Amino acid sequence: RDIAKENEKLGKLVYQHTKNDHMATFSGNSDFFELITKIDLIKEKIIKKKDSIEKIKFEYDINEDDIENINSDSIEQNTKSEVDFNDSQNNN
Repeated sequence: RDIAKENEKLGKLVYQHTKNDHMATFSGNSDFFELITKIDLIKEKIIKKKDSIEKIKFEYDINEDDIENINSDSIEQNTKSEVDFNDSQNNN
């Protein structure tokens, strides 16, 4: 989500400079390079988090099937809770 947000800002900046200022190059444009740097930092954080997740999964012998089963059970439980809540609201 953070990368998408920064990419959107970058796209708007590129569009604005290209259309309004007729600039196709960005050498020396600090706003451009600041956005590129932010995107790179976010990508690095994501890689580190994914590595941490993989280490935890290895340490606790967790595989993807276990996670998918937990997610499926959680979604099923949430759906049931929402139905129960809606039924109780309709009965009042």
